[in-house]
Amino acid sequence: MTPIQVRERAWKALAEGRLDKAISTARFLIAQHTTSDLVPDMRRVVAEVYEKKGLKDDVLKAYQQLLSLHPRYEKAVEIKRRMQKIRRPRQPRPH
Repeated sequence: MTPIQVRERAWKALAEGRLDKAISTARFLIAQHTTSDLVPDMRRVVAEVYEKKGLKDDVLKAYQQLLSLHPRYEKAVEIKRRMQKIRRPRQPRPH
């Protein structure tokens, strides 16, 4: 299987809600193809899995690692916005 096929499999698993499969596939690509241009996307999959599982601290660490290791990531602005939203405490709704 090519790295591109692995990436597609990880995103598909994430979209289908198969979170354990998504994260294991993403981690496999990160470990096996450390210098690939696909690694930043796979770090994002890991972070999004944590986000879907409600693991706030892990999400923030994963996104921060993504930005630190890949400062020129094409979706860096979007990632920073997501991090701000996650950090922001929920405001109570007015009655």
